[in-house]
Amino acid sequence: MFDRLNLGGRAALAVPVIAPAIGALVALVSLALATEDALIKGWSLAYITFVYATIIALPVGIALAFPAVLLGHLLPEPRFGWLIAIGAVTSGGPAALLSLPDAETALGAALIFGMIGAVAAWLWWHFVERHREMEPAHD
Repeated sequence: MFDRLNLGGRAALAVPVIAPAIGALVALVSLALATEDALIKGWSLAYITFVYATIIALPVGIALAFPAVLLGHLLPEPRFGWLIAIGAVTSGGPAALLSLPDAETALGAALIFGMIGAVAAWLWWHFVERHREMEPAHD
């Protein structure tokens, strides 16, 4: 029971750290993919996409943290690989479905958002999941 509470505390602290990191990544991607005829350009575009991506990433992270902490021990080995795959599919799948009529746009959205989801899963592994196997230290 103590380990699950420890993981829950790590998850509660990790989600507000991961969300701005994902917001920064989305801002950089938006800067890289900005077109010449965009209405908003430069750092204004980066700021707007950072804020909105962070606002979206916080509730999504909170919603996904509960099942991840409770059911994460059920993932087969290697857990890290499974987390990366789940992160990529969870982000890339809906993005591809939203732009489905155009196959090229759907593939691009799936790749970009899948990469963002994989980075979020890697951060989740780093902050929370890898501590699941560690034994608690005592003095």
